Amino acid sequence: MGDTAGDCVELASLDDKIGIRDSKNPHEGHLTIPRNTLRNLVRQIKTGGLDH
Repeated sequence: MGDTAGDCVELASLDDKIGIRDSKNPHEGHLTIPRNTLRNLVRQIKTGGLDH
């Protein structure tokens, strides 16, 4: 894999949603997703559900 040193995302609590953005390019905008969606994504990552 390529060098990923310094890659970073920021999460922000937005009432019932979560904002996600690239900390090195904050002017590029952000994604807003429901808390449940982030919870499910993190669970899949931790259990290897996205490994191929």
